[in-house]
Amino acid sequence: MSDADEIERHPCPRCLVEPGSPCRSRSGTVAGTYHTGRFAKVPRLAKLLRAPTPTDRVPERLWRPGTPPPAPIPADTPATDIRVAYARCSHLTQELQSQLDALAAHGIPREKIFAEKVSTRVRVRPKFEAALEGLNAAARKGNHGGRPPVITDDMLHTVLRRRANGESVGDIRPALIIPTGKRKGQHPSLASIYRALAEHEKRQAYPEAVEQAHADFAMLQAST
Repeated sequence: MSDADEIERHPCPRCLVEPGSPCRSRSGTVAGTYHTGRFAKVPRLAKLLRAPTPTDRVPERLWRPGTPPPAPIPADTPATDIRVAYARCSHLTQELQSQLDALAAHGIPREKIFAEKVSTRVRVRPKFEAALEGLNAAARKGNHGGRPPVITDDMLHTVLRRRANGESVGDIRPALIIPTGKRKGQHPSLASIYRALAEHEKRQAYPEAVEQAHADFAMLQAST
């Protein structure tokens, strides 16, 4: 299956095109590149900043229906993000049940909760590592946990592209719309945009250091 076929298995959150069709531009023509919010759902393409539309999708021409439908998606493919939880207490006399009950009350099934009794001084925590392997396995399937980001990959791509053309962040901000969460439909703050840009620059310059920092932070959160 080609990159285009995998991308077109998903609808586009930006131009609202249905699965099985290429992305469209504002003028109604076939876009020259797929919108990042769409191909980010394909794990092996998720880190790309652009994915060109194949010539057989006739870029820059008026969009017309008729693209062959994508391969069927397996019935057991999760439709929403997979939620994984971790519970821990540090002493054998302490109890985990209150944490388990609280997590269950938030809709996390028991089989998705990794729990253990282990001291904060112990560096090796098997269940914590398993909870991370669970998130990694979900990510490989295109599912990502946690709170939806204010600045999505698609929005970041727009900022990077327009800044490269000389526009300021203040000029770009009105064109950005938060797609999900409590601020859905609003423009992101300038601070959010600058944080996303700073994080992007760090990932580009020090990818291994950023990954390790995230892992360390997850470990710290789990130990509190």
